[in-house]
Amino acid sequence: MNGFYDFSPDRERARCSRIGWSLFAMVLLTQLVGIVCLWLLPRLFPALAGLVWYAPALSILLPMLIGYPLLCLLLLPVKPLAAPEARPMRPLQFLGALVCAFGLGYLCNFVTVLLTTAFGELLGRPYENPLFSLAGTLPFPVLFLFMVVIGPILEEYIFRRVLLERLRHWGERFCMFASAAVFALAHGNLSQLLYAFAVGLVLGYVVLRFGRLRYSVLLHMLLNLPGALILGLLGPQMLYALERQPQQMVEFGRQAVGMLAVTLILSEFVLLTILGSVLILTFRRQQLLLPRGPMGWPEKLKYRLFFTSPGIAAYIWLSAVLILLALLWG
Repeated sequence: MNGFYDFSPDRERARCSRIGWSLFAMVLLTQLVGIVCLWLLPRLFPALAGLVWYAPALSILLPMLIGYPLLCLLLLPVKPLAAPEARPMRPLQFLGALVCAFGLGYLCNFVTVLLTTAFGELLGRPYENPLFSLAGTLPFPVLFLFMVVIGPILEEYIFRRVLLERLRHWGERFCMFASAAVFALAHGNLSQLLYAFAVGLVLGYVVLRFGRLRYSVLLHMLLNLPGALILGLLGPQMLYALERQPQQMVEFGRQAVGMLAVTLILSEFVLLTILGSVLILTFRRQQLLLPRGPMGWPEKLKYRLFFTSPGIAAYIWLSAVLILLALLWG
């Protein structure tokens, strides 16, 4: 990092705003192209209306083909000021990160279920996780390729390389939380919001602590693997049960021949990862703390400058509107 760089609040607020407006443009353009593809193209080409995989495929492809490239292009003027130092990650450290990611993710899923159930009661209809639309519409190899291979690689590059390196000089602790919030909002729906935030914290921590994107990519792939297998091979009912509580998984297994062993294994896995994540974060808390950074600013000032900058505020409002629309008309 350049020792003569100006760490003035106004300059940093402008950098954050540029990042926020770039994220805003990424989401907005992706949504607008999606509207055109969903509403206009089927009217011009009626055959598209009968394709059950058309809408789910768009939800996967548009961010990858349009949103992420646009974000990288818009962020070119915002030069990265600090890259994490590369360190080897031991197998037990990797396993601990994986357990924390799964455990925190499942805890957040339970909270999300309470929220979506409450919204469903208010709206008079159940709220369905958008991931369920992928089940039965895309061939399993295609679903696996995008959920487990391409998606994690692109998302880790965007959110744990492009964004982290442009925020790290604010302090690794702040950078971890800010990038996780941006990552969660990018999903655009309530079902994945808290889960993506929790997982984003762990993935961001791994990159900041060990400086290698390959660790977070592999973690992300392993995190997406169970969902891809369940969606592609077992159907959305199993994922629905997994998202709620182990007892429902067992009940579902009893209703399906040959599924009881699978549901018991999954329910034990959920409980063990939750317990393991709680134990790791409780007894290893001091060793896991990241440094606050070289800027010397109070943490409250960092969060205020970041989240109240015009671009980041616009990105948050746009994401909130999309989440609300998904709740009302999803």
